[in-house]
Amino acid sequence: MKAFDYEWMVGRPWGLAHPDHNCYADANMVEVRHGNLLMGIECKPRTFYDKSYPWGVGFVTSHETFKYGIFEWQFVLPLGRHLWPALWLSDADTWPPEIDVLEGWSGYGLWPLKNRPDYLRLPWCQYIHPGLVHPNGQLSKGYGSCGDKGVWRCQIDVQSINSCRLVWTPDRIMVEYNGHVVMDETKPEVLKAYNESRGMRVIMNNYVEKDFTYDDYASLVRKDFAVTEFKYQAL
Repeated sequence: MKAFDYEWMVGRPWGLAHPDHNCYADANMVEVRHGNLLMGIECKPRTFYDKSYPWGVGFVTSHETFKYGIFEWQFVLPLGRHLWPALWLSDADTWPPEIDVLEGWSGYGLWPLKNRPDYLRLPWCQYIHPGLVHPNGQLSKGYGSCGDKGVWRCQIDVQSINSCRLVWTPDRIMVEYNGHVVMDETKPEVLKAYNESRGMRVIMNNYVEKDFTYDDYASLVRKDFAVTEFKYQAL
């Protein structure tokens, strides 16, 4: 499949399903329409290796690998409970390391947000964050109005088009949401694994959490995760 002048494969390079999740990559849930990449959700149970997955979702991975540059996206989030859309990069040869440019969660009880006085139990991504997954499994999160726990949704407009930007150089991995810097990693000991990579693949996916039910599916306000633009400039 071609979109934004790049070729994409459906699913992960290592398969269509993850044993710890309850959805799988479905080619029919990926569509390019009017230049936009739409990744949907459908109730289409399938079995892989004796495990049943009730939900087919849109999930694409770039054929091309990238190293160092400016990555830019414009996107519209899906709207509903227990969703997990993401824009991220994964090492071409192994996992981790991983660069999470954006992960959005709309669960009812996730992370520390349920204890916040302004936590709203509404069908949009209340917890949106960037982060890094290191080879030893440790995590680095971005910063924002949730402190070191992630970025509160004030920097993402759940109703309209948003932009995010990743700048990756040998000395820095920086992420911006709508012009606001939300992660800026410069520690050499953290960057070492990313600099040693021969390159990373860009991944874009709509996903659902393990608590996603048919009632959640039936009440979706917007099922598509729409990426309206992706650009890359080598550095």
